[in-house]
Amino acid sequence: MPETAVILMAYGSPERVADVPAYYEDIRGGRPISPENLEDLVARYRALGIEDSNPLNAITEATRAALAAELGLPVFTGMKHWDPRI
Repeated sequence: MPETAVILMAYGSPERVADVPAYYEDIRGGRPISPENLEDLVARYRALGIEDSNPLNAITEATRAALAAELGLPVFTGMKHWDPRI
C-alpha cells in the first residue's frame, strides 16, 4: 500500500430527494427548519433532477477517479455534509 494518498474534500449533497431533510438538518447544525424552507429546498433539488440520483455526487466521484488516475495514487472523498464524511 502506498504511503501517500489524497483526500478530495467536498461540501456534499443529498443523494436523492428523500435525503434532503437529513441533509438540510445537517447543514443547519440541527437547528429547526421551517416547513416552507424545506419545501423550497426540495423543489430546488427536484429542479436539478435528483429524484433518485444526484449528478453533483456523480461529478465528485468522476473527479476523484480522474485525480486518482492522473496521480497514480489512492484518492478518497471526504464530504462535510454527506457520506462519506470527513
